[in-house]
Amino acid sequence: MKYLTFLIFISLLFTSCGDTSTQTQQLVYVCSCEQQKEVSAWVKESINNANNHSDEEMEDVISQLERTAVRVTCQQKLKTFRYNNGSVVSVEKDSCETIFHF
Repeated sequence: MKYLTFLIFISLLFTSCGDTSTQTQQLVYVCSCEQQKEVSAWVKESINNANNHSDEEMEDVISQLERTAVRVTCQQKLKTFRYNNGSVVSVEKDSCETIFHF
């Protein structure tokens, strides 16, 4: 009986201590601090022109404006992401970079 309990304990130990972290490289949009300021300014300038004064939700319009500004202003880079249980744990980036996943 002690042997069976010991085996169960060891098997639980091995299954619960497994490393579930993965590391992948992804192509993402990366904006520097200067580019992020340009994106913000372009979105602010474009909001009035993008508003058609209908019942459309403006947060959808603003989100699309931001995506467009990032794609036009910023560059794509290959970044390394570390995941643990499906959540991003860390990413290689400079202190003055903003990463966009779209």
